[in-house]
Amino acid sequence: METIILKIILCSGIVLGLYYLFLAKEKTLTFNRFYLLLGLIFSYSIPFVTIETKEIVKNKPVLLIEQEIPQQILQNSTTMQAETFDYTQLLQIIYFVISGILIAKMLYSILKIKTLKGRKIIYQNRNVILLKKEITPFSFLNTIYLSEKYFKDQKIDERIFLHEEIHVKQKHSFDVLLIEVVKAFSWFNPFIYFYKNVMITNHEFLADEEVIIKMKTLKTIRN
Repeated sequence: METIILKIILCSGIVLGLYYLFLAKEKTLTFNRFYLLLGLIFSYSIPFVTIETKEIVKNKPVLLIEQEIPQQILQNSTTMQAETFDYTQLLQIIYFVISGILIAKMLYSILKIKTLKGRKIIYQNRNVILLKKEITPFSFLNTIYLSEKYFKDQKIDERIFLHEEIHVKQKHSFDVLLIEVVKAFSWFNPFIYFYKNVMITNHEFLADEEVIIKMKTLKTIRN
């Protein structure tokens, strides 16, 4: 098991390292997104792949020697085994407790979003929740959440709406949910936290890029 954990950490480190070396500064944002998604799957599947090799075993003469093991040695061995603490079991308990806490935290965050109380409207065929309290605009799954101050004269600030609409359209929430689940079960992997930040940053760049393109198109049409 320890070998698999080390392989997972190594693979995710390599995938992330290659991203920083060759893709982080490139404008291939859509490619970057799928590279990170496939890289995540690769990092957590390859370590479980084993290649069996057949070894030719030559028959060698076996010399059998009967020897009686002193009773005192057997008793001492049994006593030592009984007194030895099972650290493996303790580590398993720690692992599942931390994973359980992270899963509970993720579910609580989702529940908190879903129970946000606000005015629901359909704006340009998108579900929008208008909240009285001040929040930074965000989207989750197929819904956009923003403060009422961005909704004036039956219109939402164009740039903000387009930005969040792109997150919804490109289903960025599923990427985030995936990385959160992976993080919950592999919290021991130091690279997974950098991986999450890289994915979210790439989502923001993707949305900004699409907003610029759409705003230019709208400006051309209006002129």
